[in-house]
Amino acid sequence: MRRILLFALVLALCAAVQPVQAAQGPVGNWNIKVKVGHVGEGIRTVILKIKKMVDGKYDIKMSKMSGKLDDIDELEVRGENELFMVMGSYEYTLQFEGDTVKGTVVNPAGKQTVTGSRQESVRILGDAVDPLRRSWRGTIERRDGKLMMVSRRGFDTFFTNVEEFEADLIKSEGQVVVVTGWWIKTKIKIQKLALYEQQ
Repeated sequence: MRRILLFALVLALCAAVQPVQAAQGPVGNWNIKVKVGHVGEGIRTVILKIKKMVDGKYDIKMSKMSGKLDDIDELEVRGENELFMVMGSYEYTLQFEGDTVKGTVVNPAGKQTVTGSRQESVRILGDAVDPLRRSWRGTIERRDGKLMMVSRRGFDTFFTNVEEFEADLIKSEGQVVVVTGWWIKTKIKIQKLALYEQQ
């Protein structure tokens, strides 16, 4: 009998918590993972801080690359749990359900699907870019005395550790190479450099 009563109490508590979460809707602190960088800079954790004012309107702040939370530029409420917002050149369409959020982000580089979750802690976390390790192909050139790479799409790409690979970069000048490394903010940290071999 005691077990039955305990089980009934647990079910009652769960039932009580779910409506509270549903009632919260978009209100709260959210982590959203967004890909950034024209050649794959990495994954940026964007923070949304959403409050509902006395008049029923939303007060929304979003983290910038600097780490500062700032007011969004535009907001359109498209449903009880759907918001469209603009921050700089990024347009977010987000649907909130319980402790998860999903939707799309459109910027000049294209459109992507994003997901996120409600942040439980009081401290605002995130807005850090996790370095992305991958390979890039391009032509080594010299601009204003600096060795750099022009990607296949025509982007000028500079390196953080030219000194370590200066001899290889000089040998590869004017040739197509494959650079493996990490994208750090706006530059590549080279791990490996090799001439591109067309297959």
